[in-house]
Amino acid sequence: MGTLTTIGPERNWKLCVMQSVVRVASVERIARESGGQLPQQLTDSMAILLCKHGEGILRLDGRELTIRGGRVYVCPAGRTFGIERVFAAVEVTLIRFELYEPVETGVQLTRAAPASFDERAWQPELSLSEEIARLSDRLYEHWTSEEELERFRCAADFQTMLYLLLKQEQGASRPDYGQDPLTAAKAYIDEHFEENVSADQLATIAGLSAKYFMDAFKKRYGQTTADYIAALRMSKAKRLMTASPMLLRDIAHEVGYQDEFYFSRKFKRYFGVSPSLYLANRRRKIASYSNSATGILLALGITPYAAPLHPKWGGYYMQRYGNEIPLHLSAYRYGADWEANVALLRGAPPDLILCEAQTADEEKAQLASIAPVHYLSGPWRERLRDAAALLGEEPAAKQWLADYERHAEASRKRIEPVVAGHSFLVLRFSRGQFSLYARPNIVDVLYGDLGLTPAYPLAKGSNPNEAMPLHAIQQANADHILLMVRQEEETLRCWQAMQAEPGWNDLTAVRHNRVHLIPSEPWLEYSPVAHERVVNEMVAMFAAP
Repeated sequence: MGTLTTIGPERNWKLCVMQSVVRVASVERIARESGGQLPQQLTDSMAILLCKHGEGILRLDGRELTIRGGRVYVCPAGRTFGIERVFAAVEVTLIRFELYEPVETGVQLTRAAPASFDERAWQPELSLSEEIARLSDRLYEHWTSEEELERFRCAADFQTMLYLLLKQEQGASRPDYGQDPLTAAKAYIDEHFEENVSADQLATIAGLSAKYFMDAFKKRYGQTTADYIAALRMSKAKRLMTASPMLLRDIAHEVGYQDEFYFSRKFKRYFGVSPSLYLANRRRKIASYSNSATGILLALGITPYAAPLHPKWGGYYMQRYGNEIPLHLSAYRYGADWEANVALLRGAPPDLILCEAQTADEEKAQLASIAPVHYLSGPWRERLRDAAALLGEEPAAKQWLADYERHAEASRKRIEPVVAGHSFLVLRFSRGQFSLYARPNIVDVLYGDLGLTPAYPLAKGSNPNEAMPLHAIQQANADHILLMVRQEEETLRCWQAMQAEPGWNDLTAVRHNRVHLIPSEPWLEYSPVAHERVVNEMVAMFAAP
């Protein structure tokens, strides 16, 4: 019926399961229409995703996969997953499960800690029987039953499912992962884009007619093969300009252009600046040590030499600039891997590091031993101007701010007919608790630049993350609630339960369908680029048709 694909820890997921007591944590059905997505979320349990039908792009931590009907994907605990793009409506059964190991006494059980993750530890693909699909349907039916005894049956059904998966894995060969026709052609481009790759050649690799292949490739990836090849060549050219002393002529040859002048013209059309000017600017190796620092550098027209990147914590920068940033630092859980990041910077020292002023003292000391450090503090406009003065980019900062002010004013006028006279409350929801989200970016952009009316008094110096119980939200009586729900499994379970609470459903904003879910990106980030994106998202939500 399909295949099983697993991504696992250094201790093979099969061994983890076989050596532990398994407990089902949750079973849910996820459906997304074409063009939709499932935001990146952190899983504290192991997770199995069974795709019943459809097609899209699944990102398991740092790996981009094609998700298709009849396949199962396994994500280890402590990692992230999400569906970035849906090409054909997908339905996924998501099963989270926990592993427990006996303690030394052999009497008690303790939850097994997530094993360290090894991205190279891919498991083989396996054909799945229809029995596994039937089991997934039964699991969901039992899990959603109101009868305790029916929910108890989930354990037996899930053990059977795991047995079938492990049994099939035992005798499986190891074919190439994910090689459907389009994935195979794209993988070939990724490895040979410096060569003269023709559409006919790619269609042959995919086993499709040239016309069908070209149409299908553009539908899935949003661009033609020629545009995709050009993007890869330009990105590699940028990396070479930053990380090597090669001449432009040699860079052109390296990325697949034999004519240096043709390469220069194409580069300028693609990026808006000539290769020589870009090269002069990129010889400076400026490292960003936070997403906010990345947003400042990009506003100044500077692509960082190093920056924290992750599909959940920094996915915007990863998707748009990952190929242009030579040194990728970890953005996992906002600084959890700081020692590894310091080691990366020490191994390839930058000329300057942009860092948040509130960074821990031990980190600051380590960074200062690598390169000069500029600490970011104060209001975001001052941060931008200070960095610009340090880098000699004052004209760029002045132009960016002027453009932003015009855009914010035009956006304020566009949303005014819809929001005039309405009050707004911005909340975060984490593990069953609401908190007021009134950090400087919200105050500056929403209540300042866009002129919205806060439903809750925001006294200067007040706690920007003040806990806000449901009765306080009721008293605020906001016309609109902008709500950021933390994307991890315990919070998502709590949020599902909260939506059934009478107190929540009695809120004015809920009754009038004016609760607007907002993602952590860009709303948690304090930078020029993030604020521009917040303005754009507000226009998308509230601009009059």
